[in-house]
Amino acid sequence: MTSVNKGFESNAKMAQFYISELLIDEQQHSKAEILNYVNQKSGGIGRKVKRLTDETISSTLGSGILRNNADYTKTSKGWYQKNPPLYDLLAVDIAHKEAIYFLTEQARCLRRIGHADAEICKDAASYLIGENEGVQMLMIKHTNVKRFRSKLEDNELEEFDGKAEALDKALEGLRELVADENIPPDIREKFDKSEYIISGFYGKDFEQTQAMNM
Repeated sequence: MTSVNKGFESNAKMAQFYISELLIDEQQHSKAEILNYVNQKSGGIGRKVKRLTDETISSTLGSGILRNNADYTKTSKGWYQKNPPLYDLLAVDIAHKEAIYFLTEQARCLRRIGHADAEICKDAASYLIGENEGVQMLMIKHTNVKRFRSKLEDNELEEFDGKAEALDKALEGLRELVADENIPPDIREKFDKSEYIISGFYGKDFEQTQAMNM
């Protein structure tokens, strides 16, 4: 077991690997179960044949998993879970699902760097979701993250086939919503601002996008 453990950069990285391995099933797991799993998989031994302590595992759970990665949630005291993929939103039978996906992704990314515009995107997504409690909960799970970095890193974003097409559809949908006079003016303003934010984030020409959708 110790020879396997030599491949990790640190005991924290090793603990993080095994914690993620356990939580991949997207089910709730208790802290006791997590400690037991990591100790079982590592043999209780870290790098340089030193004992892997419960303190190291607990610290990794708090910082390396929950704080460093927005895809995990502390569901209640002593219980942890990996969130379902954000792109599950695109599988939901709901109007403007592409816009909801990118609004949610943007809100999460902006909250990770402590940017106030996160709430604009979150409010816009919440309005579109309406009374669909299941989708509201999924959106809240993905946006209920704490500030951790001053800039985004690649692992903050999901990549999947068809994302570019979904982005174009989301921006087109937001432009249509901005022009819909049946929507309250303050919400339309949030759609407008969100379209600008998302366009800029993905390197789209905002003025050109507007012109194409007119």
